[in-house]
Amino acid sequence: MKKIILLTLVISLLFVACNSSTNNSNTEDNNVEEDNSTKEDSDYKIVELNSDLSELSANNKEMIKIFIEASKYVDSMFFYEAYGSYDIFETTEDEKLKKLIQINFGIWDRFNNNKPLMDNADNKPLGANFYP
Repeated sequence: MKKIILLTLVISLLFVACNSSTNNSNTEDNNVEEDNSTKEDSDYKIVELNSDLSELSANNKEMIKIFIEASKYVDSMFFYEAYGSYDIFETTEDEKLKKLIQINFGIWDRFNNNKPLMDNADNKPLGANFYP
């Protein structure tokens, strides 16, 4: 039973990634560009993930929609554990920086040993918001 739940979560997260990647790949504004207040974006590229759903039944396809919706809640919980409040999006005006914060689930660069994305940010605390 635990394996089924874990597999279901993994599949749902993959489908969310596919869905958001497909929706975002059509606009140039979603590309993260270098900015004085953010890190260099050479690690970030938009890719399109495709999945062949033709083998799935109608019920399975409906389940995927439910998993995608559930994964939004998982993302929200993970953001809280990794960083904390969503207030950072209200206090940050730079759209490119907001995109980097969204990708990294906080203000620290996961591709670069959790270095701050902003010059005025502190180093990531051990345990982040999950183990204060």
